[in-house]
Amino acid sequence: MVRFVLAVKRRFFDISQPEKYRQLLYHLVEYRNGRISMDGVLDGIKAVLHGHPDLVGHFNSLMPSALHITD
Repeated sequence: MVRFVLAVKRRFFDISQPEKYRQLLYHLVEYRNGRISMDGVLDGIKAVLHGHPDLVGHFNSLMPSALHITD
């Protein structure tokens, strides 16, 4: 998961969209703290990664198939 988060950080800082990286962290932390559901975190991550199929693929490689997202 750490490599995935770092890949997202690099991508969005490289294209001058650091707020997307912060959104990803927000969703992960909110889920960890029990403030949003699994569906909520998946919807948030899907929105952040929209248009970046390689990052979607990286995320999906870390998750069971029932939790895969699509771009």
